Amino acid sequence: MENKKANTLWQRRIEPVLVVLARLVVGATFAFSGFVKSIDPAGTSLKIREYLEAFDLDFALPIAFFIAVCLGVYELILGVNLLFGSYRRVTSVLLFLTMLVMTPLTLYLALANPISDCGCFGEALYLTHWQSFAKNVVLLLLSIVLLLGNRRIRSIYHKEIQPLTLYFVLFYAVGISMYAYYYQPILDFRPYKEGTDIKAALSLDVFDMPRYLYRNGDRLEEFSADDLPTDTAWHFVERVESAAPSTSTVSNFVIYDGEDDITEWILSDPGYTFLILSPSLAVAESSAIDKIDELYDYVREYHYNLYCLTASTPEEIAEWQDNTGADYPFYSMDASTLRTIMRGNPGIVLLHDGVIVKKVRPAHLPGEAEWNAPVDQLPFGQLSPYTHLRPLLTLLVIFFIPMLLLLLTSKTVEAYVVQARVRRVARLRKMREKLLEKNHKNDEKKPI
Repeated sequence: MENKKANTLWQRRIEPVLVVLARLVVGATFAFSGFVKSIDPAGTSLKIREYLEAFDLDFALPIAFFIAVCLGVYELILGVNLLFGSYRRVTSVLLFLTMLVMTPLTLYLALANPISDCGCFGEALYLTHWQSFAKNVVLLLLSIVLLLGNRRIRSIYHKEIQPLTLYFVLFYAVGISMYAYYYQPILDFRPYKEGTDIKAALSLDVFDMPRYLYRNGDRLEEFSADDLPTDTAWHFVERVESAAPSTSTVSNFVIYDGEDDITEWILSDPGYTFLILSPSLAVAESSAIDKIDELYDYVREYHYNLYCLTASTPEEIAEWQDNTGADYPFYSMDASTLRTIMRGNPGIVLLHDGVIVKKVRPAHLPGEAEWNAPVDQLPFGQLSPYTHLRPLLTLLVIFFIPMLLLLLTSKTVEAYVVQARVRRVARLRKMREKLLEKNHKNDEKKPI
């Protein structure tokens, strides 16, 4: 009797609540993870490359971008399917298998630390390896709940509509990935957004500098290396490392001319400065050469500065100069910093007094005829400080309006789908009857 009551309590009260909780947490996590990967596939591919190199899978490096796009699409589809209740059995199984693989992987990352961070949420949210492992343990447990209780998941859409929602999410994820590839990420979580004052950020950037914890009686206080206490009442406790990775700040923005740091000189220019950014000129897009030549002609006409920042070798720079006839200065910068600033190789950045005014790929530079005035009088030279709100609302509208229309017109769409299926079945039946009739006639013509 007591066992029966316990089973009833579990089935009626506890299990439904757990399934709803698991559905919301796991679905939202996967949807968010897939979304941030899809809006920045180039950044995701860089993290994929780190994984491949750490596990000696260099043969897969050429398809790192393809893997990144597929991973974002996969996670977004699973998350949306779970939240909307589509394909509940298949989705539950795939989620469980995914977490069954990812949980021990993040444990290994936490123990061995072969890469800087897991990259679970791209540039949007940084987690330490142990935080990522703890997250995955929770998701694994919740995925087990979903696997065992998926019968309780109710779909918002009718069964006939679910394939349409699946195709739309697939199209949506691939679409925003391709947009980011050809332009820039729609949502920019990097520290080098348009409107960023790099010069000011460098002077204020202390996140990557270690801090030192001192005790004075019951009082604890952190100090930087420049303001350590001289009072003997303060006693050193420990060194406190940055809570954020270096990629979250602009501290890695350092420009070298040989061995000389010329960062301040470049950023202190009160005028406009054009920068060509290329992690490797050897693999830079050749189609960009004509656009860069047009830009160089404009720069010389209006007496602006144009520099190329690259991590290329002197031989690669010399080859680029031979192929393009470039005689603008070439300076050095860390390749990872260049990739963080700009997706694409090469990229063009316009600075004004150390502030990022514009970031574009060469293909999206103004045409030759449009370079007809000082840059401050051109649309290209107008600063529009970046905010997350507008692009986020745009992405949400693009996603939810079609999904809402499918929901509101579900009966009409379902009827159309059913009718189309009936017509297809009837057409196949007719074709089969004609085939049988033809075979029968052929059999009659055969001599006995």
